[in-house]
Amino acid sequence: MYNRYVDNADDTLKKGTAYRFMGDMQWEAGDLHGAEESATGAIRTLDTLNTEHHSELCFTYRLLGNINVDLQHYDEAINMYNKAMRFSTEDNFPLELMNDKAVALQKKGAYNKAIAIYDSVLQLKISNPSLFARILDNRATTKWRLNSSHPVLPEFWQALRIRTDSQYHRGLNASY
Repeated sequence: MYNRYVDNADDTLKKGTAYRFMGDMQWEAGDLHGAEESATGAIRTLDTLNTEHHSELCFTYRLLGNINVDLQHYDEAINMYNKAMRFSTEDNFPLELMNDKAVALQKKGAYNKAIAIYDSVLQLKISNPSLFARILDNRATTKWRLNSSHPVLPEFWQALRIRTDSQYHRGLNASY
């Protein structure tokens, strides 16, 4: 249905959004190359000069970052997260993107750079408890990968407690 829509849509924002939705579904299903193709279609369709398109561009570049992490193209993922940051229009979304960038750095093996990003984000006021818990959990994982004797269990327990208290069930598996 989305393919039919993008073939006939006149509104470039709606067309770009449809491409991104297709990319999201393909990424979730593990079709990384199909997702990349759809997200690239969104980028080609959206107008970087139109501020009404900025939010969609942000989400699409983040999707491309996530795809590149899964493809183990960490430098390209970081590049995509940086591009997404330029188009971010929501208050907490830059913090999400910084977390994503730190995850890419961690997977790349640049542990100290990742920890520095996590620490800088944690110094800010994070109103979203699930994001706060995710950053704590990711920072603890990164510290442990840097030094497996580092005592990170208290950070994991804190993230678990936040996720349990906020009933953010999706993140519980990561804490356990």
